[in-house]
Amino acid sequence: MVLIAAPAFAQERIEMFTESPANVGSVNAVEVIHYDLSEPSRLKKRLAPKLPADEKLALIKAKQFFTSEEGKAYQIAMRDAYRGRQKMMQYQLKKIPAIVFDDGKYVIYGSTDVAQATMLYRQHIESIREQ
Repeated sequence: MVLIAAPAFAQERIEMFTESPANVGSVNAVEVIHYDLSEPSRLKKRLAPKLPADEKLALIKAKQFFTSEEGKAYQIAMRDAYRGRQKMMQYQLKKIPAIVFDDGKYVIYGSTDVAQATMLYRQHIESIREQ
């Protein structure tokens, strides 16, 4: 007979939310997804076209940009950059930084230390199992 032991903590993904770029770190066998909520602002500054003050000319230039390959790539990048804000609303996060476990079931606020947050999460899960 062969027994296959499931890991004590079947956490497969951790999501971290910050308002700036961060060194994410890693945890064994766990995917860590970092959502930098400042990314849309940086993309706009870096990639959006500078529009003239004249409204008609600005509209023409904007239409040209958004139909170009560069404009289409910008739209995709912006959609990806806003994914963190969508997730933040989905999880009803109250503040940032936050590290989220179990698809929003557990949240650790105020830290960007994934290893430390994972340890706290595992201690909490273990205390629930002992009850």
